[in-house]
Amino acid sequence: MNYLNLCLGNFWWTIEISTSGTRLIRWLKNGKSIEKLDYFEGTLEECFQYLILHGSSLDGVLVAEDSIPYRFLSLEEYHQIQSSPNEANFLPGISVSELQVIESLSENAVAICGKRRYDDLMNEIKQQGFIPISVVPAAFLYASYFPLDKKENGQIFIRVTKTFFEIWVFNNGAFLSCHRFLEDANRLDVFLNQFYTNRYPLSNDYSISLIENEILDATTVSAKINKKVNSISLQEDILKRLAEDAWMQKMEKSSMGRLREIDWFRKILKSFGLFSLASLALVVILWLLMNVYSFYTQKDKLELEKKIEARKEMALITQKLEKDRIQLESLLMQRTRHSSSLTELVSTLPDNMWLSQIEIQGNRISIQGYASQEEEVSLYLSRLEKSSIFTRVRLKTTEKTSWKKKAVVRFDLVAEEAL
Repeated sequence: MNYLNLCLGNFWWTIEISTSGTRLIRWLKNGKSIEKLDYFEGTLEECFQYLILHGSSLDGVLVAEDSIPYRFLSLEEYHQIQSSPNEANFLPGISVSELQVIESLSENAVAICGKRRYDDLMNEIKQQGFIPISVVPAAFLYASYFPLDKKENGQIFIRVTKTFFEIWVFNNGAFLSCHRFLEDANRLDVFLNQFYTNRYPLSNDYSISLIENEILDATTVSAKINKKVNSISLQEDILKRLAEDAWMQKMEKSSMGRLREIDWFRKILKSFGLFSLASLALVVILWLLMNVYSFYTQKDKLELEKKIEARKEMALITQKLEKDRIQLESLLMQRTRHSSSLTELVSTLPDNMWLSQIEIQGNRISIQGYASQEEEVSLYLSRLEKSSIFTRVRLKTTEKTSWKKKAVVRFDLVAEEAL
């Protein structure tokens, strides 16, 4: 039955990426039950090699992501950010367009992380050869196992890993907030006894539950925060929940990959009857080849080896030259691209004003400098805004200070190069 389900493609590959490592599991659907068929732990590259060994290199994977720092908001909070006239107020210097937003299907929550960090992770996954079908923050999967009670005014759940604490707050079964911070029992005490009690007016008898782990037990946490802490265990793997959700949502896999696998199995069955004849033919061919090879002299072998070695060296030289050419072209393009921007930054400087630092990240330029008066900072900002080379010019900070015993104004501003 398992073999038939494999041929029909009734399985999902799931992978969990965390700061402590990578797990890869294949789940097989057998009727109404879901079984763990294959399991592997290692690096991302090793997991893909395991995928190849099982003939699934063309299969998509479901990703549970637990390595990127997320910020969690309720849907109501997120909609308020979207409707704000100044979207950069959410995080200073960062707009909503620079964030990656992932909504939970089971919780009334939204996970937010830096889009660049998220894209880097996706590129790394794809470069290893994986085909990610969906990416879900692992925190959402853990939360789906929490024993929520709609009659309780307050429930707090704590998840502990080797690198961070994660605290979920619910009220009457509804999501309120989730916070993640580096592992520190003192910060846990401050969060539970000061921050949450001030921000969320929960009842005095709200419950605190700790997910069982190998790092910290409920007794230790209870003594630290001076509150009763219950211990709960997750009976199932979060990757199983990820596969269950995929079957419930009827996600589509790579049809081409599935057809190729089925065709591969059929070819094996058709070729099984000819295996003995093929083996015999192979033995005969090898025997003939070895007899022919014995006629070559040692001199011929050495000449052949020298030719092969020369070709290898030529190929290495060609590869190095091509790599150097690409690097040189990239360097020239970067210098040409930013030369006009740097010229504009200097040419628009008012008198009695100078720049101390310029940092370029993609098309975003961060500028620091000093001016003798605040009016000169305003004039410089106005000139950059009128320039056709820059867009989204924003003043971040100004600060009165001194330089060589003279009063000056220190300023920070950011701008983006027009595409």
